[in-house]
Amino acid sequence: MENSIDEKFSLIERIGEVRSFDLEGQPIGLLAHSVLNAIALKQLIVFFNHEYTGSSWVSGNICKRLPLDINCDSHYDYLFDALREAAYIDRLRLRKPMDAVISQLSETRQMEYFSYFFHSQYSYERKAALKLSERIWNSDIQSTIIKRYEQFHEVEILAVLLKCLEINLLVDIIKSAYSVLPRFLKGIVVNRLKVVPLKDLYFLIACDPSNFLRIACLKGEKVDDETCIHCYENIPDAQRPFALYNLSLLGKWELVKPEIEKYLKDPDSVFSGFGNLLFE
Repeated sequence: MENSIDEKFSLIERIGEVRSFDLEGQPIGLLAHSVLNAIALKQLIVFFNHEYTGSSWVSGNICKRLPLDINCDSHYDYLFDALREAAYIDRLRLRKPMDAVISQLSETRQMEYFSYFFHSQYSYERKAALKLSERIWNSDIQSTIIKRYEQFHEVEILAVLLKCLEINLLVDIIKSAYSVLPRFLKGIVVNRLKVVPLKDLYFLIACDPSNFLRIACLKGEKVDDETCIHCYENIPDAQRPFALYNLSLLGKWELVKPEIEKYLKDPDSVFSGFGNLLFE
């Protein structure tokens, strides 16, 4: 008679005892998965839901096998139903195999995933929904996320909008939120705004003249001397070397040369704070 699931898990426990000795170079992971592979996936998933003992091998084995299984849709549905009734800590582990397979499931299931988790009371589940939204973006998702942002102004929501929002709506969002943008999000903004006509980006001169010059360089557009001077004068000393680099790309040598000469005369005081900026 074929070994029962109990016998297989007895082997897993014995393999786990070897791991407790922290023996470097032992093939315990491969051996554990070799045992788990001998358990029917459906049976393993049911065990994972009802009798899970905490071994990361079980979760990892399901995550590896589920996307390759011909019945992955029904297995996913089973996990989703179990998660809806689960307590907080169980939801954490049940969602892992769901995440492993969701990208290859039907649009209907993906939209259901997004809608359910985006409206969750748990922030980690909302983040999971946002991550999926970037792959399945459509007008319905866009509308839902904008409404959430208008209500709560969460940085995680804003980050997704900056990546995915239709360009004609993006500029309005940026105008209202730019002053509170974290530095890492401004890099996303620069990459997206380079397709926007420069005349529509002059609002950046007041709030971020350095990135206005950067976008002008990326677009290869001309900027008059007066605007360049105004930008440069409103950029902090520590950031001015980057501005000079951009001004040089814009062909403003007559503005760049005097600043370089100032630095050569007094390297310790010109561009003060530049070194610290590099390590922020």
